[in-house]
Amino acid sequence: MKTRFLLLAIGIFCYRSGLAQKEKFYFTTSVGVIKGLSNFATVTKPSIGFNSAIEMNLKRHFYLQGTLDFNSLKYNQKQVDATSEYIFQDTNSSLLLIGMNVGKNITFSDSPFFTSFYIGTGFLNNSEPRVVRQINHIVSQKNISHKSIFGRGGLRMGYQTKSKILQTLYIDTSYWTSPAQVQGGNIQGISFFIGTRYGI
Repeated sequence: MKTRFLLLAIGIFCYRSGLAQKEKFYFTTSVGVIKGLSNFATVTKPSIGFNSAIEMNLKRHFYLQGTLDFNSLKYNQKQVDATSEYIFQDTNSSLLLIGMNVGKNITFSDSPFFTSFYIGTGFLNNSEPRVVRQINHIVSQKNISHKSIFGRGGLRMGYQTKSKILQTLYIDTSYWTSPAQVQGGNIQGISFFIGTRYGI
């Protein structure tokens, strides 16, 4: 009897949890802060970041998510290199992340709150600005691109509203790293985002 009751309770829990994911596809958009870590933190400053993604629900609350982060980081060059005789400071460096995450949503019975864990990988492109002196005392700017793969892991906490526009509000934090080198160290950092998710 106790076993049947337990199985029934688990079944009801799973059924109600499944109701939280009615849509097959979602669009997410968020804004927050990107902060470099280790050596990357010495040449960049915390900057406003933006993220957009398309999310597809899979079975057992797993999901796939294609992401796009295109941001501009505050940048201060620290070392002179072979590309320029100048040190360029108080400027901006672009950071592009195109990735694919796989994660799992964990719901809490009838609660509107849920959490998600995810890992992912993708393509990274970071552009370092340089000042170059040309003929006739002309100085121009050029960009050095660092292209590589990156890895990412993160956690999302969400709240499902009753609004048809802001269907889900969430906060997201993640760590990402790449073997690409900038000023003698790897490109790596953390991101903190606040965003919304809605079915499409």
